[in-house]
Amino acid sequence: MKYIQFIIIVFCGYNVLGQTIKFNKTYSDTLPVARNIFEISDGYYLLGGSGYQTYILISKIDTLGNEIWQKKIKNSSSYLYHGVENSLKRTLDNKYILGGSSANIYSDSNSVFIAKFDSNLDTIWSKRYFIDTMQSILYGSGITKNNEYLFVGVTTLTDPYGNVLLFKTDLNGVILWYKEYGNNLPNNGYKVVETWDNGYLIGGWTNNGVYTGYSGEWYLIKTDSMGNLKWQKNLGNPSYNDGRVCGLLPTKDSCYIVTGSISMGLSGGEDVQRSRLIKIDTYGNIKWDKRYDYTGIYSTTIDAIEQSDGSIIALSYADSAYIIHTHQTLQKLTPNGDLIWRKRIWFMCDSFNCYEDNGANLVSLIQTSDGGFAMAGWVFPSSTVSEQSMWVIKTDSLGNTCFPDSGELGCMTIVTIEETPTEKGNANINVFPNPSASSITIDIQKAENEQTSIEILSLNGSVIYKNNLPSQQTKQNIDISSFSKGVYFVTVKSSTFTETRKLIIQ
Repeated sequence: MKYIQFIIIVFCGYNVLGQTIKFNKTYSDTLPVARNIFEISDGYYLLGGSGYQTYILISKIDTLGNEIWQKKIKNSSSYLYHGVENSLKRTLDNKYILGGSSANIYSDSNSVFIAKFDSNLDTIWSKRYFIDTMQSILYGSGITKNNEYLFVGVTTLTDPYGNVLLFKTDLNGVILWYKEYGNNLPNNGYKVVETWDNGYLIGGWTNNGVYTGYSGEWYLIKTDSMGNLKWQKNLGNPSYNDGRVCGLLPTKDSCYIVTGSISMGLSGGEDVQRSRLIKIDTYGNIKWDKRYDYTGIYSTTIDAIEQSDGSIIALSYADSAYIIHTHQTLQKLTPNGDLIWRKRIWFMCDSFNCYEDNGANLVSLIQTSDGGFAMAGWVFPSSTVSEQSMWVIKTDSLGNTCFPDSGELGCMTIVTIEETPTEKGNANINVFPNPSASSITIDIQKAENEQTSIEILSLNGSVIYKNNLPSQQTKQNIDISSFSKGVYFVTVKSSTFTETRKLIIQ
């Protein structure tokens, strides 16, 4: 793959890209984190937790990122924990459900904790289950088509090492059934979605038994509508720890995107991991498998969403150590996982530069009603923030992050656009003359009667030309005389391929 990287100074004002609002804000409490974000009519809801005084923390912010209120869910005899990122789900009737755990203050035991909230995030009910087990913890939740609730995690109910736990409840939180899955080794479930055939797909982690300790890999489990096992698969490097499944996303073509990382082996005693996205069909067969190389020892794609055109927006981070995550990255991918653009998300900028901080995490990603993106996480104490704080950032539709509300004059954005090489058996496109000043011709070699579309993108990812071609057409002449001089990218798409070529306009 060829990667072309540019650093662009973007000077922003209040009217950049129409009415898109951008902000970069932190919010204080006792060691707070935000792992869930939802857009509402007058702002956003955040849900996370707090450190020493362990409770569930809910916050509302307005459309400009100003905090309106905080709520705390506490219990006098136990510590309450939410699940991992995106463990809060919005129901079909505009309520919310949460899966987590309740830790007994006086013992080492954990029981399942679930809660339902109204549209203002006030508690409707909360329940505890599997109280008699040593460890039963929920990490994720899901909503079915008929508005029943799914919860996934781990339990030691029948195996002291821990099995994946899946259960389904009605609207009142009453368990309809529960199932365990495992292999007599440690197993955890983190994500669950309803599948296109009305079953369920779980994304988790399993110890593969090759090495002792935390060596393990991705664990995918497919069930029917009653939770009965249909198939299960391990995906990763069996000799090292690949970490867990972080994102699990049904796609419009009845497939699934799975995100996380994969181990590349040891380097200087460190387990080097690289960000990974795969696409699987309903039987777990891999349709494509992409790995993205970031600077640092560890990188992962923590969350992803699919856009209306099938493209993917992915949130990733990388670091030079296991705890300090300094490289927050938002990237746009083609439906085949090829990189279109990549943007660095900075925590702090001054008038002319942006700086990496001592540590930050963005873990939850949504697309907003104005076409932009909002992300939630937290930052660690450093020279720019005195205490650990929740962190929310709002960008425009291209992932740009200038912050006029904080008085900054500009910010630096790294843009990476990938030129995809033609592989044997794939469609071939030829752009000529290139460079050019007046016009270009795009010649497409493709299957007969295959419909294609052409886009020309600027360096910041803006589409400046788009045209759908009739199925029998294999050539397109384009007048580029009105385009500014510079580097552009020509992307040709069909139902079976997406290919990109660099174009220089003189």
